[in-house]
Amino acid sequence: MMVSPRYLRLVPLLALLAALAGCGSESATIRYRATATMVIDGETREGSAIREMTITETPNTLTGFGLKVRDRGEAIIVDIGKNRSAIYFLRNDQSGTGYRLSGTMQNCFGIENGSSGSGWTKAFKEIPVGQSCVIKPEVVARTMPLVVAFHRESVPASIFEVTPKSLKGAFNVDGYFREMTFERVPDSTPLTKAIDRRLPWLNEIPFEGSSFRVLDPTGPFGARSDARLAQTVTDYYFRD
Repeated sequence: MMVSPRYLRLVPLLALLAALAGCGSESATIRYRATATMVIDGETREGSAIREMTITETPNTLTGFGLKVRDRGEAIIVDIGKNRSAIYFLRNDQSGTGYRLSGTMQNCFGIENGSSGSGWTKAFKEIPVGQSCVIKPEVVARTMPLVVAFHRESVPASIFEVTPKSLKGAFNVDGYFREMTFERVPDSTPLTKAIDRRLPWLNEIPFEGSSFRVLDPTGPFGARSDARLAQTVTDYYFRD
C-alpha cells in the first residue's frame, strides 16, 4: 500500500504537536489525615478521615499551563454522643463545588489555591510525612466544606446544616466548630472506609427509581431558592 507524500509530511508535525501537548507533565500524590474539632457542651470532640490527593501539572501545553486535581476519600465524621446523629464535614460546599476539603488542606499548608504557573507538584512532594498544620474558622471560611447532621440518620431527608443554633434546636447541645488539622501520612496508610457503614442508604440512591442522586428526589432541585438542603446534597458529597 502506498502512503501519500502529503501524509508523510504531516507525520512530523503531528508528532511535534503531541509532544508539545504533553511535554513536561508531572504528578504528585499524597495521603493526608483531615481532622475536624468541635466543642460540644464544653467537651472536645474530634473526627478524622484519611484521604488522597493527586496533582498533575503540564506546564508546556499548547494552551499554556495545565493543572488537574483529583481528590478522593470520605467526609469526616465527628460523633457527638450516644443516641445523637454524628456531624459530617462533607467533601463539597453547599453550592456543590468540589474539593473543599482538599482546598482547605492546601490553604493550611500554604499552597495557594488557584495559583498560576508550575510548582504545585514540587510543593506537595516537599511536605514531609508527619508534618501537620492547624487552621482556624476565621482563616478557613473561603474553603470551608458544608457541615451537616441528621435529625434521624436513617432518614436522608432529615439532613440539616450545622450551626450553633441548629445544633441546639436538634440535639439540645451547645456546640461550635473550633479548628481543622491536616497531617501528611505515609502513602501506605489505608483510606478511611466508614461512611457506608454509618449511612448504608447512600448505596440505595437514587431512591424509588429516580435518576436524581440527591438525598430527597422530590420537589425542586439544585440552586433554586425554594430547594431544601436534602434536594441539593447528593451522595458524592459524602464520598467519591
